[in-house]
Amino acid sequence: MKSSAPDAPQPASIGTLSMKILFTKNEYRTLLDMVYLAEWMLTSYDEKPDPAKAKYEHLAQKIYSHAKEMGWESLVVSSPADNKYFPTKDYEEKSGVYEFIDDYETESFWDQLIDRMTERDVADKMGDDEVARLSNAAYEAIANPIADKYAQEFADNGVDRLHVDENAPPR
Repeated sequence: MKSSAPDAPQPASIGTLSMKILFTKNEYRTLLDMVYLAEWMLTSYDEKPDPAKAKYEHLAQKIYSHAKEMGWESLVVSSPADNKYFPTKDYEEKSGVYEFIDDYETESFWDQLIDRMTERDVADKMGDDEVARLSNAAYEAIANPIADKYAQEFADNGVDRLHVDENAPPR
């Protein structure tokens, strides 16, 4: 019995498939935000282009290249000299994406600080070799109360009571 679905691709042709997706103007605008945020996360701390990220840049450029036809030419400009598209300064300042970035960075900072201090304290308490032998459940049983203590401290006081002990021996 033949299926009424379109012919399934043959394994050899999977890499050559293409897709057409229709976006409304507002959906495309949301897609611009998502692409900008993804690109920011991938490249904001890079000092030079990373070849491993080229496929992501290529896709972002493809999305940005359609801004004019979607009525968002005020958000993306082309640079003939670079043969690239860039979000405009107006977009970056007024789109609201930096609020998402700020929220993400703030949460990330506190999570990383708590995690790293907890890992340090567990290792100080037990030794690195013993920590390496712990199951995930056993590690969590030790680490979670420590992490909770730091989370509460930072929620109550931020970094106000966090100090570096210059007399402590290096690890």
